[in-house]
Amino acid sequence: MAWKLYYYDEVAVDVADAKKWYRKQQKYLDKRFAEDVKISLDRLQKNPLNYEIKYRNVRIAYCDIFPYAVHFYADEFN
Repeated sequence: MAWKLYYYDEVAVDVADAKKWYRKQQKYLDKRFAEDVKISLDRLQKNPLNYEIKYRNVRIAYCDIFPYAVHFYADEFN
């Protein structure tokens, strides 16, 4: 069962800013970054409870390649 993902508008802004930064560093690096984030989101959407709670009910899913992490909480009642 895939869980529903909800996020604040600030998340999209943060990812867009990171993509801009990576694009300035190297051509197409922003696309590789976006794919790495997408893979992490897909993985956490399938099994969010596999990630341990780090602080105040917040879990963290780390990207595989880039130094980026998604902080989230899993609400089983949605």
